[in-house]
Order: sequence, then C-alpha cells, then structure tokens
Amino acid sequence: MPPKVWDDNEVVIYCGPGFEKWSPKSLAKGLGGSEEAVVYNSRELAKLGWKVTVYGDPQDDEGEYDGVFYKNHYEINWRDQFNIFVSWRQIGVFDLPIQAKKAYLWNHDIQNPMTYTKERVDKIDKVFFLSQWHRENVPANI
Repeated sequence: MPPKVWDDNEVVIYCGPGFEKWSPKSLAKGLGGSEEAVVYNSRELAKLGWKVTVYGDPQDDEGEYDGVFYKNHYEINWRDQFNIFVSWRQIGVFDLPIQAKKAYLWNHDIQNPMTYTKERVDKIDKVFFLSQWHRENVPANI
C-alpha cells in the first residue's frame, strides 16, 4: 500500500489492539472510561472541524460515527506521513519510524518509567496525562 500524506486538518488516534473489541456502538452496553474518552474526545475534535481517524479494535463495527472514522488497527500504514499522530496508552509505538508533523502520547494508566527511553521521548512532541499523580510516574525530564 503506498504511503498517504495526511492533510493539515487530519488527526490519527492509534489505539491498537485491546482486551476487548469496542467502538462507539459499545456505549449502549457499557464501555471502559479510557475507551469512552477516545469516543467523546474524537467526536468533539470532529465538531471543531478536524478529520479524525481512530485505529482501534472495532471488529465488525468499522465505519463513521459522529464524523469520526473507526478502522481496525492493522489497517494503519506505518509509512504514512501523518499530520497529527496520537498514540493512546502505548509508548512502544514510538519504536517505529513514525513520520508526523506532531506526535503525542495520551496516557490513561500508571506508567513504567523504564519505558520512557530517550529514543522514544525524542520522537514525542507532548505527553498528555490525566492527573498530576499520573505525571509523577514518569521521569521528570519529559
């Protein structure tokens, strides 16, 4: 698959595989708080005019919901030139040669400080933490 150059109004949120399959349809039966955050924040970004694509684990629920495109994680082309790339909960993704104008890590869990290697951190523009407590779990130099 040839690499795509993402437009200036596009955001990719890479969630990857999960413990369970989920999509916005899962809100009807119940969904974890971290997954809900992706659904609701993506929806709000779309309302602001961003074209958002979430690469997660929607299984058979791929498609567009409230202006957000949900695709299976294995469909991402790691050779793409992303505009804004957000890795959700996975710092290890930055071991890949990601090309992005801006790259972010969005944490939801307690972090292992040992995973914050210089090589990974150098590829990240910003890290989003949910609280000061979450922030204090990683090295201070990021």
